[in-house]
Amino acid sequence: MEKRRLAFVGYLPEDKRKILGLTDDIPYSFLPIYLNFTLFSLNITNNFENSFDKYAFIIEDNYSSISDNIKDQSISNSMQILNISESDNVRIFSSVIKDYIESQRIENQDYFIFSPCNFNFIWTFNRGEIKKEAYFIDFKDFYEDAKRVIIIRTDKLLNICKSRSILSINEFYSYMAGEIKDEIKPEVAYHFELNTLKEYLIAHLRIFQDIDLYNMIIHFTRLLPKVSETDISKEAEILNSFIGYGCTIKGKVQDSLIFNNVLILQDAEITGSIILPGTVIAKGVKIKDCIIGTYKNPMKDITVGPNTVMGYPIQSNLKNIKYSNDLPEGYTLIGNNTLLPGGVKIGKQCVIRGKINILELKKMKNLLDGGTFEQDVTL
Repeated sequence: MEKRRLAFVGYLPEDKRKILGLTDDIPYSFLPIYLNFTLFSLNITNNFENSFDKYAFIIEDNYSSISDNIKDQSISNSMQILNISESDNVRIFSSVIKDYIESQRIENQDYFIFSPCNFNFIWTFNRGEIKKEAYFIDFKDFYEDAKRVIIIRTDKLLNICKSRSILSINEFYSYMAGEIKDEIKPEVAYHFELNTLKEYLIAHLRIFQDIDLYNMIIHFTRLLPKVSETDISKEAEILNSFIGYGCTIKGKVQDSLIFNNVLILQDAEITGSIILPGTVIAKGVKIKDCIIGTYKNPMKDITVGPNTVMGYPIQSNLKNIKYSNDLPEGYTLIGNNTLLPGGVKIGKQCVIRGKINILELKKMKNLLDGGTFEQDVTL
């Protein structure tokens, strides 16, 4: 039987855009890991032979900063970004998809899969079932509220894009709801209720626990650029965490995402936190339930001073009123390119962002729970 090639087009559904700290100040800086897990999970559960031949990710106009973050990450080698704008006729959904098909020279008999990039929902399907023009994958037996996946043959998709002005991915789904008559049930589907960073990490450990990791690494090495090694010292302790490349870890890390080129020095403790690239954490720092933004730091200067404590309740565990709609429950946020002096105590659900005068911050000594300290903020 002739092999049907598959092109994967992912997008971020509305209900996922603020999970785990997708705020304006650190817009989607850890989305590449999110996408990596999505793609790796799909390919792994489809036993490699069902791997996708092309990858693309739809970015809507008001989330264009995603593309800048993805360019600096490993996924950029295999993922093409499709920028869509409902107000720009050249960049509406139908125009962008048409141009992508033609530029990638995707054959008429190949198939596209449009899927929400949900790290809490992965699935397998039988490629041999695909014979008609278009299908929905029906997850109702596994997860009632799951957004359906669309499988559509290239010639059908191209005809739609040439004949109709479809503005967005949501409009495409609405149109296809009236067009698609056939459904495919997934062979296996995994659904995880993820509300915290710890649950997110545990879920992926569960997915990968029965996988031959050596073969998985060999399979995906071709997708990744050559990167610097991560050094885990003898005194380090790492539990249930993701560590990126180019890191040096000498302290304790638990239930956390540590991104590329992060240094964590002796006696530092990181728990339940997201540390973005370029951060250098000094000795004796204690961090819990924090999101620390990326830092352009080629000289590896310390960005969080020694013996700083953040994310632990100081007084009354108050909520942050100013950023209550943007800040994930219980988290403290440190914005991009923010230096923190040593010896400062920062409580729970605090926000520090902008071009901070570290002398003023040091004079404060404490930022109580729910507090905000920002200067010269550029949105």
